[in-house]
Amino acid sequence: MNKILDISNLKFSYNKDKEIFSNFSLSIKEREKIFLNGPNGSGKTTLFKIMTNIIENDSLTYNLYFKGKNCNFNQIKKSFIYIPDKTYLLEPISGYKNIEFFKLLWKEDDNYYKIVYNLCEAFNLENSLKELVENFSLGMKQKLFLATLLARKGDVILLDEPYNNLDASSREFLTNYLIKERKEAFILASHTLPENISFDKIINL
Repeated sequence: MNKILDISNLKFSYNKDKEIFSNFSLSIKEREKIFLNGPNGSGKTTLFKIMTNIIENDSLTYNLYFKGKNCNFNQIKKSFIYIPDKTYLLEPISGYKNIEFFKLLWKEDDNYYKIVYNLCEAFNLENSLKELVENFSLGMKQKLFLATLLARKGDVILLDEPYNNLDASSREFLTNYLIKERKEAFILASHTLPENISFDKIINL
């Protein structure tokens, strides 16, 4: 498999007394499945935010190659599909309106609707999309959030605790979907190792 991404000598600290990364390195190959392991506060979310250019300050230094070319994270941030550990939805409007909002925000084509609705159906959420999101359960919000994000295109999927608030059948669907239907490499971050995924690499923070 060809290497997509190569990060080396990554250093980052929030302040002088709290160094998060020191000479951290990570390489990602095509279709590679990576598990990012570590307790809360170990830097899993911070790493994802660095990779998607959400975090960028003077303490951050690194060497980065993407598809063989030297670059920075700002130049490749659209290559990642980032699924945070907290849902970000517009709660006063319906599920349908949220889907429409995210399509316009990310400038997706009309095929985006088809993919989102198929995912919502797989999550048994399709009959609730007309309801206001503020009336959704935590599990329903997580399913809608996952559907809106997984309908996007990218080179690497970054999943931060994606199984939060999901029922057993939805966890099983998400696992099978990532393994069997997605062609992108992905990094899954959690404090517990998910079942039924044979990871190519495990990184302990």
